[in-house]
Amino acid sequence: MLVTMTSAFTIESHKCANCFRQKYEPVCGERRGTFWNMCELKCKNVTFKHTGECKNEDLLENESNDYIFK
Repeated sequence: MLVTMTSAFTIESHKCANCFRQKYEPVCGERRGTFWNMCELKCKNVTFKHTGECKNEDLLENESNDYIFK
């Protein structure tokens, strides 16, 4: 018996594949980095932060929100 396993990543990648056929209009997603366009951001259920690629400040902010230093 052959069992095929698929991961959530594979299913999500397939579901969002059409977004990459659209124009590259980068958007920054809150706590997640830069996305190809608004289609990909929405497809992956990420909160919109601002248009354009994420900047270093955005990435540093993400790190400080993810970790608690004691």
